[in-house]
Amino acid sequence: MPDGSRTAGLAIGKHRASSAAFACSSKSSRFKMLYPVAPPPSASPDVTPLPHRRSPRLQHSFQRAALGVLGVATLLGAVTLSPSQAQTGRWLEVERLTGSVFVQQSQSRPAGLGDRLTQVGHSITTQSQASTSLALDTEIGSVAVAQNTHLKVERLDVLSNGGRVTVLEVTRGQARVQSRPFTNPNTLLEIWTPSGVAAVRGTDFGVAVDDEGKTTIATLEGSVEATAESVTVTVDEGLASVIRPGEPPTTPIALDRELAIEGLTQERRGNTLTVTGRVNPTNTVQVGDRDIEVSRSGYFAWQANSARRSRSVAFTVTNPLGESRRYRILPWQVPDLDRGSNGGED
Repeated sequence: MPDGSRTAGLAIGKHRASSAAFACSSKSSRFKMLYPVAPPPSASPDVTPLPHRRSPRLQHSFQRAALGVLGVATLLGAVTLSPSQAQTGRWLEVERLTGSVFVQQSQSRPAGLGDRLTQVGHSITTQSQASTSLALDTEIGSVAVAQNTHLKVERLDVLSNGGRVTVLEVTRGQARVQSRPFTNPNTLLEIWTPSGVAAVRGTDFGVAVDDEGKTTIATLEGSVEATAESVTVTVDEGLASVIRPGEPPTTPIALDRELAIEGLTQERRGNTLTVTGRVNPTNTVQVGDRDIEVSRSGYFAWQANSARRSRSVAFTVTNPLGESRRYRILPWQVPDLDRGSNGGED
């Protein structure tokens, strides 16, 4: 019998990174479906007016680290993944989609409900403002895929000992995995990224990787062991940690689900608009589809030409679970410091 239950995803952004390793476990097999861009529970509306004041294929030079159940190193070592042991007939099925989503099999085409990825190399891609959810045939989980994400099948095997091996690669974007503990100890679900491998075994967690290779890990249920540079930290429920290339994981801090921008300043001089603020350092900040650098303390700064003052500017704050909150700036309402007014003629 296949392992049974449903899941929802792993958070990953476009990146190149140093090796990192993780391990996770769950204290409960119960869960609910979580979609990739859910509004935080206590946040006000998705759009909040502000007050004044793609990654290449994994290379052999990348050292792949692991993200798996606490204490399952010997178990994973016992799973032999040679093709001679594997059988076919496995699949992932599109069970939900929004916006422009494409399936790549023999050729690329728009995805539809019920479409299946059945072979190595099959993939699914979401465009801006699009998302999808893939159910696993093993019924031990599902993968919620956020916008601007590319996910590809690397392995869909059934081992001679009954274990089912599912390996997916996320080369850019964000996905989130939620799974229950497996009934067959040889079953394995892995998510590959350019910075490592996530071996998922009964937990609800997210991983996000930015363009510079900075990785953030957050746990909603269960616990995750994050390892890099021979240092391991445990990221328990409700906590998050950061791994920068060539550095060990940071001490876990509280996971931010409010997604607030603090200490906001807006300044306009002529046609130049500058916005600065501070967020939880495990969160990301984007303007459109562009990542804005967030410092170790959570500080960010953004500057752009504001000549087209009739257009608002949208900032999106996202945590490693994929929850996001959007903020809107109205450049024409920001006083021009060079004129001592709010901009002169319109």
